[in-house]
Amino acid sequence: MLSASRKRHLFRALFVASLPVTAGFLLYSCSPAGSGGRHDPFARLREAWDAANDPGLMLGEPKPMRELLSRKFLQGESSAPWSDSYWPLQSAGVADRWIDTEAFPPFEIAGDPEDDNREAYDQESGRAIDAAIIAARQLAAGGWLKSWGVSPAEKYDIASGNSDFALTRSELEGYAGNRWTYEKDEIPWGWMGHCHGWAQASIALPAPRHSVLAKNRRTGQSVLMTEGDVRALLTKIASDNGTVEQNRFAGTRCEDRDSDIPRDRNQRIVDAALGVWDDEAHALVREKRASFRAIFHSRFDGGNQGAAPWAVLQRISPAADQPVNPAAADLIWVQGIDWIDWQRQVVSPVVYSVRAASNNSGDNQGTVRPDLVLWAADRKLVGRVLGDDGEWVRGSNGRILVRQEEADAAWRAVMGESIARASNANRDTFAFKSYKECRDINPATFHTTLVNWLGGRRSRTGSAIPARGFVIDLTRTEQVWNQGLWRYESKAGEPTPLEIRQEDGAIRDPFAPARARGTAQIVDFVTRVDFGVENGPFINYSPDDEISRHEVFRYTLEFDADGKLLGGEWHGLASDEAKPLSGTALLKDLNDQASGDGYRWQQAPDFIWGVAAASGNSLRFRDSSVLRASVVEAIHRCSLNAGNDDLMETSLPISGADPVKVKYVPCEIE
Repeated sequence: MLSASRKRHLFRALFVASLPVTAGFLLYSCSPAGSGGRHDPFARLREAWDAANDPGLMLGEPKPMRELLSRKFLQGESSAPWSDSYWPLQSAGVADRWIDTEAFPPFEIAGDPEDDNREAYDQESGRAIDAAIIAARQLAAGGWLKSWGVSPAEKYDIASGNSDFALTRSELEGYAGNRWTYEKDEIPWGWMGHCHGWAQASIALPAPRHSVLAKNRRTGQSVLMTEGDVRALLTKIASDNGTVEQNRFAGTRCEDRDSDIPRDRNQRIVDAALGVWDDEAHALVREKRASFRAIFHSRFDGGNQGAAPWAVLQRISPAADQPVNPAAADLIWVQGIDWIDWQRQVVSPVVYSVRAASNNSGDNQGTVRPDLVLWAADRKLVGRVLGDDGEWVRGSNGRILVRQEEADAAWRAVMGESIARASNANRDTFAFKSYKECRDINPATFHTTLVNWLGGRRSRTGSAIPARGFVIDLTRTEQVWNQGLWRYESKAGEPTPLEIRQEDGAIRDPFAPARARGTAQIVDFVTRVDFGVENGPFINYSPDDEISRHEVFRYTLEFDADGKLLGGEWHGLASDEAKPLSGTALLKDLNDQASGDGYRWQQAPDFIWGVAAASGNSLRFRDSSVLRASVVEAIHRCSLNAGNDDLMETSLPISGADPVKVKYVPCEIE
């Protein structure tokens, strides 16, 4: 539950006299003032990509239909990624002693995360970390034959001459802090690690080929870096420091559990919901929420007003929620004022009805403004009206006008009786929650990136840029699993109109109301994508240790009458044998799937990103306070460039197993 300090906040209305007019806003705007009719919002709830999903973010100009359907652009690949551990934070990241845990026991960090005394916990864990660093120094002083089984972090500190073991300390302190944060509240965190660094490095850098005996010229100390250790350092530096080249990113991160995400009757993830917030579950109460489709949403379409998100919404009928009153088609406008859950960006709202802007000039045509306050935690705001000047409307006596009964009636009509009662009975926790993050990345942006990155693209000067992989988050919900995508193969159906007339009537695309504005035809795509998978670490790697898997996604892309790409809709995972559909078969299948019980649409990547290097597989890193790019890059070069005549061999005595032979190359560092 919320603390007492959160109760009954007085909301201050935040607004401006006229809302900004942008390309995105015009796309989703309402009927202009003076049109003489009621708003027709349903015709404008068309979703092309928004600002967070623009293909240009991934350096991709959308190609026309004729090119996307040509054989040239139906497949592409770059070099396959190499496998590595994601170095879980729960195991102290790259400070994990992984080679021989009997001879080199993992670090034990003292302190009870269940203890409410954080200061005492920090002191106890700090003493344990100090003792661990002293032990690491002692092993380093004994030479590489005594330190061959320590963690990659310790080996880096030895190779770089870090007598303070800064990287090792940083990883252990991170582990201790995360342990307090997550285990105290029983939050699962075993999935957290450095997968984003591994995914990025593995598709852009060649795999280490040999172990390295790294010797620091200044200190004279040496340490044996196995192939697994070298991969760990590449993963870590990519994870922490970023690259010299520019990262490109498209999409937004979904942080919600799949079971908590509302869907409409077509199983499509909704834009947003209003409802009672359960602070312990970090979710809206399923029985006390109403789902909405957004015409305009500041968090995605470039119309931010202050720190709080706002949206113009229309009530829809979700799959497992109460039906909306058919007569309640008016739009509402939500202004978020007070944060309830910052991480998931949930706000306690002030809810208005909206009206078209009274100024009918060309540059302001089609905008909407907040009007009557339908709901607010501060009851005295309900029924107030905003004027064109952004101030409360007042009567001849100077008092603020209040139309509370009208506002209450409109609120009940839009929300339904039971949810309206729930909102009034739970004013401290009645909240606005966006779910639009959980519906991207737009399939058109995803497919454009596949074509332009894996099929090869050209620079601004016209020179050819070799094919290059990019990273996808395969897990749409709260956990993030970054994988390096390196190959795709698409199968496409024939262009299909949104409605086909038959003798017994017409069959229509059930997603037509959500298609990008101007969509005249859709094409069904079945696309296989191959990506690297975590595996290891190992002392030596064989080709069988490099693991790649695949998924098959199904989506429809949207085109105008001239074949211009406008957007798309996800339709879940498909089998390897799946074939795209066309014409009546496609529209019938979309209707069947959308109406099926328990069918989950939009199983798809959450976001995509990659490094926009000028050419080929290259990646250069930045320094940080605990990692120097020159050291990691030197170790990597030695691992790659050794010839057979440069290699030496040793056997590592593994506890309870046969010794492991290791071929290594001597390498001087700095």
